[in-house]
Parts: sequence; structure tokens; C-alpha cells
Amino acid sequence: MPCRRREVAADLRYLTAHDCHLCERGRGIVDALASDLDLSVEEIPWADEEATALVTRDGVPFPPALYRGDRLLGFGRLSERRLHKLLEAVPA
Repeated sequence: MPCRRREVAADLRYLTAHDCHLCERGRGIVDALASDLDLSVEEIPWADEEATALVTRDGVPFPPALYRGDRLLGFGRLSERRLHKLLEAVPA
């Protein structure tokens, strides 16, 4: 799936790696949440400079990672229920 790039900042940034089974599973969760909560998603390659800076700063050991703004919401095996609660509570 190609990365979605937008001129306007996305609500969520989903950092993924190529051939990552957790990333594939998480993509479905992130897409469902975005649809349910009317949020936009930008998918960023794990090796991208922006992604590297974020995961290094936050000590994220492996993909995927989901951010809203500069706040890490989760990484690895994502939980749809937990993320839904966080997204409702975390301001944009």
C-alpha cells in the first residue's frame, strides 16, 4: 500500500516498515479508527527521517508506531479499544 501524503497535516501519523506483519494488522485498526472518528492518516515509512527522529526520541523498539501530533499513542501490536479511548481523550 503506498504511503498517503497530504499537504495539510494529518490527524494521525502511522509509522510502518516493509513486510511487517504487525504493520499490516495495525493498518486495518488505524483505518477503522480513522473512519469511525473522522480522522486523516498519513503513513510514513519507518526509515523516513521524521519517523526515525520520533521513534528514537520515544524509544520505540519496533514498528508500527501511531502518533497524534508528537504524542505516541501506541506501537507494536495495537489495541483498537485502547486507541479508541485515547483518541477520544487526546486533543488534536
